[in-house]
Amino acid sequence: MKKKSISSNRKEIQKSIEHKLNNGMARTQVLEELSAAYFDQSTLAKMIAATADNETKAKYRTLNNILLGLLVVTIITKVLIAIDLLMVTSIYALPIILLLPLLNIYLAIGVSKYTGYLYRVISLLTFAGMLQMMEKQEGDSMWLLIDLGIGAAILGLSFYLGNKMFPYYGFFGPKKGEDGNVLLG
Repeated sequence: MKKKSISSNRKEIQKSIEHKLNNGMARTQVLEELSAAYFDQSTLAKMIAATADNETKAKYRTLNNILLGLLVVTIITKVLIAIDLLMVTSIYALPIILLLPLLNIYLAIGVSKYTGYLYRVISLLTFAGMLQMMEKQEGDSMWLLIDLGIGAAILGLSFYLGNKMFPYYGFFGPKKGEDGNVLLG
């Protein structure tokens, strides 16, 4: 059998991974099977580690929906802030002003699709945003506390869900054992 490229078959591979995991196949077995058909075993390992099966999705659906709701709240607030900024600045600043709401929309779509690697990205970005908020604290401390509360909820949920739903995926890809081999279960 001739091996295929991952880049041109990514959606097909992702569906195959989900199907195999939902049918109870072990992650290491999925990796072995797909490695026989596709190049780049490390990318396959990343895809497998960042995929949750239906049972795991069902178990954490409520918490995932809460995280999604909090992300939608941040999208709405950032759009309102962007509108306010547009009234003060030039229309040419529109692409820059809309960058953060668009990033949050991308992250929210990823959470709704249970995209494994994004949970760690959300944790990191939220933590950085919280540090920046505390550094630039101005005005009413009540709004700061509300922002920090929402940020802490997003940070906690994204970190918790990332660890529970994708236990074999670290910050920079699949976790590896002491021998350097990928851990998938």
